[in-house]
Amino acid sequence: MYTWGQAEADDLKDGVSLSVLSINRLIIHSVTDRLAYFNFVHGSLSSTLATKLDAARTPFKVLRDAETAITPRRNIRIGLENQIARLEHDQQKGSDKKIVELKDQLRKAELNDAGQEREIEILKRKAVRESEKLKWEAIREVGVQYLHYGRS
Repeated sequence: MYTWGQAEADDLKDGVSLSVLSINRLIIHSVTDRLAYFNFVHGSLSSTLATKLDAARTPFKVLRDAETAITPRRNIRIGLENQIARLEHDQQKGSDKKIVELKDQLRKAELNDAGQEREIEILKRKAVRESEKLKWEAIREVGVQYLHYGRS
């Protein structure tokens, strides 16, 4: 747009007074110059916002990694719970000892994983808080820059 507008303004020859056509071309030159500048600023600020919003996703990525790490342990506990439920439902003779053994394994697994589970709960709250904070800081910063460039 800027380049096209630049070619439109060069219509003056030998100091001849400006015709209506020349004035219109000067206006087009000024308008396209300003529009090109605003398009540049808009693109730059949009890029800045996109980068900062992407960075605001980092706390959720940390949470995802923590949950991915504990998923195999959770699956083991779920398997133990399912075995216990199946044995309790079937009520076969001699299964009491196996049920007690499985409940003991489940309790130990839950104790071993309790620290990680608590950490994940903390990470959930932190992820939401930090991500939203970063997101709104980015939006505010870009808004302030829009106001700044809009005045120039």
